[in-house]
Amino acid sequence: MSSIKVSELRPTMDYLLCVLEAHGLAEPSIKDYRSTFGAFERYVREREVGMVSESICLDFIESKNGTRPVDLYGDPSDDSVSRRIKALHFLMKYQEEGLHCHTGHAKRPPFSCPEGYGDEYESYMKSLHEAGLSESTILTRRDKAQALILFLQSRGVEATDAITQADIDAFLMLYINNTIKYREAVLCALRSFLGYMYEKGYTLTNLKEGLPHLRVPRNGGIPCTWKKEELVAILDAIDREDPAGKRDYAVLLLTIQSGLRAGDIRNLRMSDIDWNQKKIHLVMGKTGQPIDVPLLDPVGWSIIDYLKNGRPAVSHDHVFVRHRAPFGPLGGSGLGTALRRYIVKAGIDTKGRGHHGLHSLRSTLAGNMLTSGAPLPVISQTLGHQDIKTTEIYLKVDVEHLRRCALDPDAYRAPVAEGGVPVVRDYEWKSSLSSLMKSFIEMNHLAGLKFEQQERFLRHFDHFCFYNGYEGGTLTREMAESFIYGQGGADRTLHDKEVLLYRFAEFMKQRGHHAYLPDIRTKYPASHHIPHIYTEDERRRFLEAVDSYPQTPNSFRNTVDPVLFRFLCGTGCRLSEALNLRIADFDYPLGAVTVRHAKNGRSRIVPLCASLTERIHSYINRFHIGCSSDACLFPGAKRGKMDRSTAYTHFRDYILMAGIPPPKDGPRIHDWRHTLAVENLRRWSAEGLDLSNMVPYLTAYLGHQDFRATQYYLRLTAEIYPELVRVMEAACWDVIPGGGGNEES
Repeated sequence: MSSIKVSELRPTMDYLLCVLEAHGLAEPSIKDYRSTFGAFERYVREREVGMVSESICLDFIESKNGTRPVDLYGDPSDDSVSRRIKALHFLMKYQEEGLHCHTGHAKRPPFSCPEGYGDEYESYMKSLHEAGLSESTILTRRDKAQALILFLQSRGVEATDAITQADIDAFLMLYINNTIKYREAVLCALRSFLGYMYEKGYTLTNLKEGLPHLRVPRNGGIPCTWKKEELVAILDAIDREDPAGKRDYAVLLLTIQSGLRAGDIRNLRMSDIDWNQKKIHLVMGKTGQPIDVPLLDPVGWSIIDYLKNGRPAVSHDHVFVRHRAPFGPLGGSGLGTALRRYIVKAGIDTKGRGHHGLHSLRSTLAGNMLTSGAPLPVISQTLGHQDIKTTEIYLKVDVEHLRRCALDPDAYRAPVAEGGVPVVRDYEWKSSLSSLMKSFIEMNHLAGLKFEQQERFLRHFDHFCFYNGYEGGTLTREMAESFIYGQGGADRTLHDKEVLLYRFAEFMKQRGHHAYLPDIRTKYPASHHIPHIYTEDERRRFLEAVDSYPQTPNSFRNTVDPVLFRFLCGTGCRLSEALNLRIADFDYPLGAVTVRHAKNGRSRIVPLCASLTERIHSYINRFHIGCSSDACLFPGAKRGKMDRSTAYTHFRDYILMAGIPPPKDGPRIHDWRHTLAVENLRRWSAEGLDLSNMVPYLTAYLGHQDFRATQYYLRLTAEIYPELVRVMEAACWDVIPGGGGNEES
């Protein structure tokens, strides 16, 4: 489930209570929701929690009832627990599904279009049907158009020609905590609706142009998979004497052994099964491509048992049907709901697994095939992927193959350390442009951008405007140029400030404010850095310098740095990824950390070598005693997230102590990443391993978007290791595209 900022908790709860009232929920039920919401808000504020997650919700229920549910999908016999689960499930599910998620008891009233929007709405719906769009696309766009119209009416906007960009911004803010894919669907529907309104003359301005452009990461998440014993437990939890149980058993077994998508299983027809050839022939709903799936004996016999002894006598030729009126094909969420029910019944802990619907069984098949050594093209064909890049996401769950990419930085010595609790401090905005700046930041977050460096620049700009006495809601040339060029700076910094203020000025103008558009006159400097590949002796000397650094009073440096820099050396993670890690991201039994929402919005599992796993485990037990699982794994001196500049200052100290000659433009932490990549390639080449099989794992381990970023390392080091580049390109010519990339920390 998604998470929500505590600062946004009360407005979200108030909005959801209004939704429940509008849907006609009984007053006693609304009272239960209001009571749970109020108690939960007090709980998180008393504990100074920054983000509310499913885990925090379960902690709250445990504190109130003395029992901790497995997750928020349960249906406990205790009425008090049930009421709290229902309310908090509604709250957290809203983060994923937006305005139209409901509790099951609330009935959605039929849409009645307000008088000022009637002609426009009817015309728009007619255009969707005439365009020949699929039914699901029409429904999505209809729902979002209806939601926008009702929202506008609630703000007193009675007609389309009165809509402003501020109204659209306020509507989008309702979805800021939803998943990136859901926000993409919302924005796509709004572009369609607002674009149509402008083309037909219903709106005075093209409000579509003010919508943010979303960056949706390809293969950004980590697939959920199951262990063999967990699959056995799930299947054993099914009552195979019950007719619906026979259906569910056949469905889950078919999914486990074939990897078919839920939609293809729902639409499976009797004629699709070739009993003589023991095959299933079907056209995949997602791609429209035909596929043949072997019908293994256990699956075949389970389907036969269901057809003979469980399936209702209905006229539909779908293999799997509903067992309650109205009888017919299965609905969209029925299979996933059934799976979750059996997971709970089997007593499997789903904490930290992310989404675990029916697609997780498809991911498990792919992960098992990788573990057994099946090449990517074979897995891609089995799953019916049109592009092998789609299959690459499953490399993220092949932990043991990924672990071969980890280096052991701790072969020399192993000291340990002790304790602290991080606290986050918020910036106080001050200038007359601060509300616009915050709205600009929120829009970029909505678009899926981290926007961290830009937010720092905007805070500096806010401080600059306030203390220089700039007032009013305008951005003048003097303000922009004084901020950009007043204190000088490197070309890269000046360029970044120019681009940021240009985009901020565009944002202001679209919302009716006067703003000067600064020229982007500074050329972004090309990087000519040649990475330093650390030798084994240099790595030893560096870590000895970290361990022997003089004790620093009122600082966590002597405790945190020995673990932090071993982590960077042994995993090749980006510095920003290491500093964003939380205690909960470390999985001791698995021997890995989970890097979440890193560069390009991608998440991944990073397996560790044995010595680093034990060191981090010992470090947490000694240093983070009593800390929340959401605390920073590597905190700074101010008990919050360590600043990048602090880490770089420490790094340079250790480089000098170790007597390592710095490169011409200074030592970089990022060179540990280069070192890990090159050392792995050299080692695999010396061991005679097939690099065309290993390089995809290195790409997944480092969190690269595709093979080109991995190739970039080799091109940077071509002058130092020409023989490695030749071996690499000879082995991987068919998987590494031509051209370079750009890999930054």
